[in-house]
Amino acid sequence: MTNVILSPVISRNDIIRTNGNLDETVSRKSYTINLNNPDHPYVSLSLFTISYNTDEARNYAYLGAQSDFSDGLLVWAFHAQSDNDPKNAPWYFQALQDLAKGRKSENLETEVVMLKSKGAYTLDELNEAFVYMGLDPDVTDETLIIGVFNSRLIDSPRQEAEIREKTGLIGHALGSEAIQNATKKWHMSINQAYAKLGAQEGTESSFIISIFEVAVSKA
Repeated sequence: MTNVILSPVISRNDIIRTNGNLDETVSRKSYTINLNNPDHPYVSLSLFTISYNTDEARNYAYLGAQSDFSDGLLVWAFHAQSDNDPKNAPWYFQALQDLAKGRKSENLETEVVMLKSKGAYTLDELNEAFVYMGLDPDVTDETLIIGVFNSRLIDSPRQEAEIREKTGLIGHALGSEAIQNATKKWHMSINQAYAKLGAQEGTESSFIISIFEVAVSKA
């Protein structure tokens, strides 16, 4: 039994309304929904606790879907939920990712890879990013996060790719362009770098780092 706390914005009506216009294979079985039942996942838009017999049932409920939905309709449901309730998009992406694995669906797994390449992420991945960077999940201070990012780059140059990836994910989740820009790897010559920072060749490293941090904080 899995207990989940969720505050969804439901797009189920959109899914039901659209089913008749999509060339998708779903069951024609009839069913009755009792909205007075507190265990029903769509009884309220306020915060509540839902009990599911399986993780799979939970994932279908997140997407406002049923187990006999085709892969294409599941993808549509994911986008409908995410567009309607972007704040909880990581929940919906986790559900789609888990269902892709459970169904052993190549089409869904391909969709998951494509969504990840466009910046989709799960809450587990976001939490892992905060832990990796040694940051509290409640931190939103851009200057602090960028400062930790720069410090980690200096201390652990061999982990540069992962440090950039984790911090970029945090920046994306916070909607911070400053953090995302800080994690991008810019290619320029040494002379261009000096000019960009307003420094001269031979300037002490500690002073260059200070100039860089000031510039980033003003970005």
